[in-house]
Amino acid sequence: MPTPDAALLPPGTAAVQALDAARALATAGKTREARKRALPLLGEPALHVPALMLLHDLARREGDAAEALRLAARAARLAPESPRALGLCAMAQTDAGRHEAALATARNALARDPEEKLATAAQLLAACRLGRPQAARDTAVAVLAAAQPGTELAPLAAQTLAALAGGGPCGVLLPTDGREIGGRIFLARDAGEGAVQADLTAGGKRLARVAAAIPVGPPEAGLFAFRYAPPEPLAAGTEVAATLTATGAPFFASPQMVTTPRMASPGPVRGAVRALPDGRIVGHLFDPARPLARQRVALVPEDDPAKAVTVTAADFDATLLARGYGDGSCAFSLPWPATPGTSCRRVHVLDAATRLPLAGSPVLAANPREAAMALSRFSAWLHQAGNTPDAPPPLPEDCRGPLLDLARAALAALAGGHAAAAPEPETPGDAHA
Repeated sequence: MPTPDAALLPPGTAAVQALDAARALATAGKTREARKRALPLLGEPALHVPALMLLHDLARREGDAAEALRLAARAARLAPESPRALGLCAMAQTDAGRHEAALATARNALARDPEEKLATAAQLLAACRLGRPQAARDTAVAVLAAAQPGTELAPLAAQTLAALAGGGPCGVLLPTDGREIGGRIFLARDAGEGAVQADLTAGGKRLARVAAAIPVGPPEAGLFAFRYAPPEPLAAGTEVAATLTATGAPFFASPQMVTTPRMASPGPVRGAVRALPDGRIVGHLFDPARPLARQRVALVPEDDPAKAVTVTAADFDATLLARGYGDGSCAFSLPWPATPGTSCRRVHVLDAATRLPLAGSPVLAANPREAAMALSRFSAWLHQAGNTPDAPPPLPEDCRGPLLDLARAALAALAGGHAAAAPEPETPGDAHA
């Protein structure tokens, strides 16, 4: 996934050192000095987003929710594909009381990285503060079902589920392979002496009664776990359920179906795709079960699926032959048609038979005719960032990489042409000849 740091020219050593110094000052609690170091870095394109994130953190520490939100929102606009930037924005929206917006931003971040902690915390907080804990139910279950719930997220997740359970004890049933059944119980209120018990059933029949006596985190957190190994492993497909013994309330994520561990396999069909800076989309698709068959590839533009194109992966590639891909004739190359006024387009590349995406899909196909103008507009926008902080970027964040590669290639070709056309310097011997 391209990021501003990767797509733009790398920053100078002095700028990187200045950012490190600003972060160190912030860690030491010297917010004023840290801000002085960070502000000039907004003029460094490749460090613009990291500097914004640091300034957001400083504003949040000082309790300036409005400024923190402004900075975080700008970072999210600059890096709309960055889960970290979106997570910062979601948390800033929550701090500012904009809980509906925080829910939407957090969902956007978690769709890109389900483990983004700031987005997870923002979603849990916003849902509870809105009185709609069901909006974060699945996230809360996922947090508590993790092998090692985050110490800062587990209490939030448990409180979210407790709100759904009416404030009393509640439990989460963990996925099982039939050899061990596990769960976690949260005590929203003091449950008195002894551990809370749960009843387990398998295939509709009583299996066992277990006590949740294993603390998850500090005991005062109120989260406890249990593990139970059946006398005989349960068969795949068996339905396992858990309820609280005292109330009969079912666990969240109950029932679970017993699953068998999946064998690691790349699948029968192998394919990959990438976009070149000149606008071509290249890749390969190969089926080991039919090594000489030519596979069909579907290329679907995200903004206009009706204009999908289908090609046959039948071009010869010696590197594929060396890797054992049949006779090597399973590659494809397609100059993607450029759309006037569009710097790049996102294209999904699929196996036409199964509609499964190839590795590397979707790709960004750059429009060579728009590259120079698009990069010029983006550079001018960055330099004017301080004057127009709310102006949206004129170039999608993930387009910058392909277009920058294209511009570099054009400059290299131009420099090479000038070098070839330059006359050979005369030597003293030639001059006297």
